[in-house]
Amino acid sequence: MSMLDWYVALVRSKATELLSLTDILFADAFFSKYEFVNDAIGMGFRFVGRLRANSYLRYLAIPDPSAPRRRGRKKKYGEKVDFSSLDMSVFTSFIYEDSKGIKTRCHTAVVHSRALKRDIRIVVCPVENGEHLLYFSTDIDMRPEKTAPASRSSSAYAMPSSLPDFSHSRPATGSDLTLHSIFPSRPSMSARRS
Repeated sequence: MSMLDWYVALVRSKATELLSLTDILFADAFFSKYEFVNDAIGMGFRFVGRLRANSYLRYLAIPDPSAPRRRGRKKKYGEKVDFSSLDMSVFTSFIYEDSKGIKTRCHTAVVHSRALKRDIRIVVCPVENGEHLLYFSTDIDMRPEKTAPASRSSSAYAMPSSLPDFSHSRPATGSDLTLHSIFPSRPSMSARRS
């Protein structure tokens, strides 16, 4: 049993209890894999997480009404998303104020993730070193502010104060429910093998 399978089993065992509190499941980039996200959605959760900076994302195809009709299936996806030059006809910008009061211009759009095999809402937040932090939600109608980070630090994955965070400093309550607060430690190698 892999580490990811172990966490899926734990979430599945607590799904009823978790869904009674919230249907949004927050997790860091380790959990942003097709198997985990797909299982979480199958249990009834909306998933919010972080993607790697080199994630393969594609714009959704926009049909051209003036183009001549062709045989075959219509094109589903457009070009690959280039994070160094976003297509601002697709992305919209918004100002996000984090928990420290720092304002950041972030960009959001609905794109297709090849790894997750689904359309997602992506939020692109610039950081000082030139890389972009990528946050996503499987609920494409979710407000981008709910998907954006509370801090521009790439070392911590924190969420806005109105949403759960990954703080280990206090016990989990209904509004602070995350994978890390429910399952604070990973199993040892011997426990995973059994």
